[in-house]
Amino acid sequence: MTVHKTPALLPFPDLTEPQVAYPLYAQRGVDEKYIARMENVYLQSLHLDDMVDMVRSTVMLHAALLLRQDPKTTIDYIALDLPCTFFMLETSSNLPLVSEVAQSLRFAPALHELANEIISALTNHGTISHNAAHLRIEKDARDWSIIMGGDGVIWHLYKEAMRWAKFNASTPLYIASGLLSYGANDELANIEGILKAFDSCSDIFYKEMFLSEDVLGALSSEQKALVDFIVLAGGQGFVGFGSSTFSYYLCEYRALKGMSRASSALVNASAIGTDTLFRIAGTVTY
Repeated sequence: MTVHKTPALLPFPDLTEPQVAYPLYAQRGVDEKYIARMENVYLQSLHLDDMVDMVRSTVMLHAALLLRQDPKTTIDYIALDLPCTFFMLETSSNLPLVSEVAQSLRFAPALHELANEIISALTNHGTISHNAAHLRIEKDARDWSIIMGGDGVIWHLYKEAMRWAKFNASTPLYIASGLLSYGANDELANIEGILKAFDSCSDIFYKEMFLSEDVLGALSSEQKALVDFIVLAGGQGFVGFGSSTFSYYLCEYRALKGMSRASSALVNASAIGTDTLFRIAGTVTY
């Protein structure tokens, strides 16, 4: 089996209809007629055996179609194309086991050191507190915004969540977002203005303000996200996006570390359809 890498800098699939959001990226050496689309996987929570059966059936049916069209054709491969695979596979609903696994997770000491460096500077060496927010508003989440009613609705929900988490105009706010990874500096400046207009912070900070380009350049995207994760986890209050795995698990991690659940709030993204799946598969029960 060959897994083809997604080409960079190409448009994302249309996630307003995730069940049919096929990437359809042209791949060198892959003939379009040999591409088979596997349907009905989004949020299906399939058992692994069922998914394997679906893959086998999809590939065999497509091969049979090609042979009906031209019995003399030679089929060297079938390329499987999947739409959005969010919660495609079944996850454990044994929440005590989920909690045990969560308690066993350890982050690399070097990442803790970087996060602590940020927190120390952010809080003036621990003399003040900070709030934290995960802004899931990057370009690959824009279709979620459309489903929920547009950017104005998203920002209103963020404002309400920040009020619920008791954000205020006298506490600094640390934000995590992939916007800087895309070089969206103008968009980020606009967002800073929106957040300050909410009276939700005294000022806004992010890791690029504390760590040098050399330090950040040495980290993988996953390591950068974990640095954000640790800093966000230490916030007096936290606000995230309801259908984001990062946001949801961060709330659970904060609870695991003994922080009050009332200190964390998620933007209501029930329209996306993932709430129940998160609750049954990712809730910490201690």
